[in-house]
Amino acid sequence: MVDPKALDTAFGKVLADVAALIKDGDVIAIDGKALRGARDKDESARTRMMVSAYACRLRLTLATVTTDRGTELDAAIEALGLIALKGKVVTGDALHCNRCTVAAINAGGGDWCLGLQGQSGVPSVRRPRLFRHGAKQRSGGRQHGRRSWPQRDP
Repeated sequence: MVDPKALDTAFGKVLADVAALIKDGDVIAIDGKALRGARDKDESARTRMMVSAYACRLRLTLATVTTDRGTELDAAIEALGLIALKGKVVTGDALHCNRCTVAAINAGGGDWCLGLQGQSGVPSVRRPRLFRHGAKQRSGGRQHGRRSWPQRDP
């Protein structure tokens, strides 16, 4: 029989050791994935989603949250709330390029680098034009352009 208190103590020590491995400047990537076919027969046909926060240098998932009670965006903000973000850089795709996600990252003391797509609803005149070079690729019959804009730390 496993002693629950001993297991909790041992697991707490492991988590403390992992937390000590995460350093300032480390990148934490947030992303959601659809778990197709992962449901019971009695459940609705809605596809389950999971959002993970992944420490890139450690190759370790720090937090995983299901979207049972909301959207991928809600789950991502919940996952970010479970992690000490101070001094870390959070990355995400264009879905996370919004005020709610940025506010959650800033509240935790983290920095962010989020993707922005052409169809994101942000007028192109409001985007910075500091760096015009980019790579283009074709995928699924469409051409995608990638650009980056270096920003100065205020």
